Amino acid sequence: MAACISELSDGRLAVIESAAPGASRPPVQAGVRLPFVAPFGREFVAWAPTTVREEWLAAAGPVNDVYRARMPKVLKEVQRRGYGIERLSDPLLKVFAALLALEDTTAEDPVAARLAGAVADLTIIDFLPGELNKIAQHPLATISAPIFDADGDVVMSVSAQPYKQLTVEEVRNIGASVVGFAEYASSLVARHAPAIQAHHPAHNEART
Repeated sequence: MAACISELSDGRLAVIESAAPGASRPPVQAGVRLPFVAPFGREFVAWAPTTVREEWLAAAGPVNDVYRARMPKVLKEVQRRGYGIERLSDPLLKVFAALLALEDTTAEDPVAARLAGAVADLTIIDFLPGELNKIAQHPLATISAPIFDADGDVVMSVSAQPYKQLTVEEVRNIGASVVGFAEYASSLVARHAPAIQAHHPAHNEART
């Protein structure tokens, strides 16, 4: 399965590495940059302070009330579960294509932010616990887990890119794999940092 690693760079989510089995190309390739506004980058803010979450949510501009009420629950679930799940939908694909066309613009570009907001308005973000029993009905784009530094801050993320429908068991297995990789990467990051290594808070949840 294709996978990638992303980091925050100049106010954007930047894919810095990507790979896929054999000669195939990953759906999300290295070099892709997305605005760091809701709903993109949930794994970067699920463990963040409330002020950071609020700024991230507000950056997308006006959104519908259903989305606004849902997102705090989604962030709580991402933190509990240890990883985020991105649904693969026509609006997401169209917005993704449009954002790629805006890659040369500045990080503060309001058009890019509003395109991200369009995903919020036109799609259902992630999965809450009561929705997992129907997850097999929906194709999935990515399953992403955070990579922490020694201080417990999220500095990168690792994403599996299924781009197809999966069963609940498959999602949980992939989720455990990306969390396991993220935990290992976190230990490497911490090893090269002056502070004491932080424990990955998602590890135990992914194993339950």
